[in-house]
Amino acid sequence: MRHFDAAAGNDEGVERCWGFRELVLHSKATAIDGFRLAGRIAGEPVHAEWDGRRLSLSGSLHQVAEIGVAVDDVYDLVVAVPSSDRAMLDGSPEGVMLTLLTCCDDVQQVEYSRNGRRRVIVP
Repeated sequence: MRHFDAAAGNDEGVERCWGFRELVLHSKATAIDGFRLAGRIAGEPVHAEWDGRRLSLSGSLHQVAEIGVAVDDVYDLVVAVPSSDRAMLDGSPEGVMLTLLTCCDDVQQVEYSRNGRRRVIVP
């Protein structure tokens, strides 16, 4: 995954202050307009929010998700992993949301918007 290079104008992703990351999701969503999630990894709070274009997430959540993507890449060399089961950070926003949720040890809040209406999955 490439990261933001301000000098080159690369729009792939950027490390922001306080350990947060920001990525641009280029794939089009089919079922949601945006999402937010809050959880914990190893007792540390993590957050992610996709506004319909940019994904902002905790650095530790990004790191764990990248490990999941790398593990799936290795397994795909040995056994074909269906694309719907693969961890992803650059696919559909729905797939990215699922990847981030499965990276959390504890999910505290998940909400998404669809057709402009906010829905809470986990209160």
